[in-house]
Amino acid sequence: MTLASPCIGVCRLDPAQTYCTGCGRSWGEIGEWTVASEARQREILAAAEVRAAAALAGDPPTGVLRLERRAPAHTPRDITHLVDPMTGGRALQR
Repeated sequence: MTLASPCIGVCRLDPAQTYCTGCGRSWGEIGEWTVASEARQREILAAAEVRAAAALAGDPPTGVLRLERRAPAHTPRDITHLVDPMTGGRALQR
């Protein structure tokens, strides 16, 4: 069983190029989502929630993350075209 994606359809990096301003996940975590175990998905969600809480408190880990809240995306998005800045810009792996 897999969890529903936390994607809300924003899919933009914060100015530090670290996390998505919509869901709070790194591009690596976004790319990993569809192949991650449910336990790993829960870890990713927990990390994103910590980032969101820090951003809302004005103390984001990156110093710049500002989350945007919109209605959840109603369809999964294909993110295979995105690059992962954490790996030097290589394309995300599925």
